[in-house]
Amino acid sequence: MIQEAISNNNVKSPITIKQAMEALTEKMNSEGTEPGTYASAWHCNLAMLCSDAIYEALSDTVDKISNDAADKIMKLCFDIDTKK
Repeated sequence: MIQEAISNNNVKSPITIKQAMEALTEKMNSEGTEPGTYASAWHCNLAMLCSDAIYEALSDTVDKISNDAADKIMKLCFDIDTKK
């Protein structure tokens, strides 16, 4: 429903975050989770970002590891640097 409106340019106003999340969720659920699907790609990217953050910070605290992972997710998803 949301995906059709977006692809047909029937959306008259800017897309809200809720609509964007609904479209992402719809896309992920429509294909399943087999390798090569949209959901699988998201899963693999998130897992690797967390793995990289943990590997880079093995001797640091949990807060540092968590913030590093969040920084990587924000960069991947929104191309924004939130490092402190």
